[in-house]
Amino acid sequence: MFFCASEVHTPNLDLVCVVSTMRPYQSSSSPSMSSVALKNCIRRLRFEKNMTQEELALRTGVSRQTIMSIERGQTNPSVLLAYKISAALTTSVTDVFQMEGALAPV
Repeated sequence: MFFCASEVHTPNLDLVCVVSTMRPYQSSSSPSMSSVALKNCIRRLRFEKNMTQEELALRTGVSRQTIMSIERGQTNPSVLLAYKISAALTTSVTDVFQMEGALAPV
């Protein structure tokens, strides 16, 4: 599986959101598949709540390094952790994480 991440910068905040793109492995015999991106705005929401990575980690029961990895788009959280993060940030999971792109046709 191929993985890449990109960051969006603004003057007010270091990082607004991160986009993680997961592209399935394509063999020469498989049809073309589209890519799907999972975008997160954890860092922006943390700043709005005056919350550190350490505080978010303590509230969700994971390490600060895990939060940092998710914020940077290096790792995608489990469904349970995504809900814990959104609850700790007192917002809906769809406000924290958004899917971009289209799924492959069946």
